[in-house]
Amino acid sequence: GNMQKGVHFDKTYASTPDTHATRMLQAMVVKYGLYRAAFDIEQAYCQAGMPEDERVAVRYPAGFKRYDSEAKELFMLLIRNLYGHPAGGRHWEKERNKVLMKEFSLDGYTIKAMVKEPCMFLVRKDKEVAYMLLHTDDADCAGSSEQFLTDIQDKVRKHWGIKSVDPDYMLGVKRILTGKGKDASIEMSMTAFIDTMGLAFPTFINKKKLRTPSTKGTHLHKHLKSDEASKRQQEAEAKVVLDRGYQSLLGMV
Repeated sequence: GNMQKGVHFDKTYASTPDTHATRMLQAMVVKYGLYRAAFDIEQAYCQAGMPEDERVAVRYPAGFKRYDSEAKELFMLLIRNLYGHPAGGRHWEKERNKVLMKEFSLDGYTIKAMVKEPCMFLVRKDKEVAYMLLHTDDADCAGSSEQFLTDIQDKVRKHWGIKSVDPDYMLGVKRILTGKGKDASIEMSMTAFIDTMGLAFPTFINKKKLRTPSTKGTHLHKHLKSDEASKRQQEAEAKVVLDRGYQSLLGMV
């Protein structure tokens, strides 16, 4: 909260995949009979360095403070990227892409970032091909063979600690693959997330099955009156709605 834009950091933009990219990748798995894999890069943000002009002075925690010979307080200098830093995602993305582009240009591999989706990379070697969609530190992969996907993970593991995860689940989305060849299909759902939303607002769940979200013919509008009594009434109503958790619900939706 003490870091100021233009003083301690400059740009903060970091690209993230479009939701359509995830769906497209799963569609390609079905259409071309690709194999799937997924992995998580451990402590990803901390793997990147901090640019020299953005390094931040950090105070030692209470009980560990240090002082020089004149009793002046000493500070640490943050030289590695950090979770919570406003530009943390951007620093990690630049480091990640630099390493991947270099690593997969060796040993007969080639790599290319997609033009319309910069978070998706096409990796090739001989007749093998794989697509790697990167959600910051989560990799969603589809390739021509299980061995090729394993080889890709081994090359990434040379630089960072990674953990293989179940490709049936990615960022709250369940993707169940059934059948093979022309009979293959993938069903994507977010049942667990929807159930969690329901558990967060049990008091307001209507047990009646509704076909429309509101009574037919309802007209919603924002009509603010200027007199003081009306303003107080509107503010009181707004507080009731906010206290119910409106902002949290809106965020979930």
